[in-house]
Amino acid sequence: MNPTMNRRLKPALIQADRDAVAALEKIAAYSPNSPDLLLTAIREVQTAMTQMQKQRVQTYVAAQSADDDATAKETEFHNLILRVKKQIVAQFGEDSNEIQSLGLKKRSDYKPPKRKIGKTAA
Repeated sequence: MNPTMNRRLKPALIQADRDAVAALEKIAAYSPNSPDLLLTAIREVQTAMTQMQKQRVQTYVAAQSADDDATAKETEFHNLILRVKKQIVAQFGEDSNEIQSLGLKKRSDYKPPKRKIGKTAA
């Protein structure tokens, strides 16, 4: 039995269990004391496991698709905002209050470049 039920089992272990069920089907004299160990009960659990694995894959693929769609819309939105900022600069100028309201710096807020005075060799 798996001591930590919150971790997934390795695929090789699951395949070994499936192989064991296939081998169990060939044992005609198998008659367990517990009803949950009957071959029919084991097959029911195996079928339910297969359905859950299938559902897991489908859910994962749907989540990946939704993530891709969200990323595309985020990029589209960001590109629109960049175009809006360029339009505001073109319409109102680089030193307007309107561009400052969008989070951009006015042209006059930048420090003017300072001249570098080179050192003379002695």
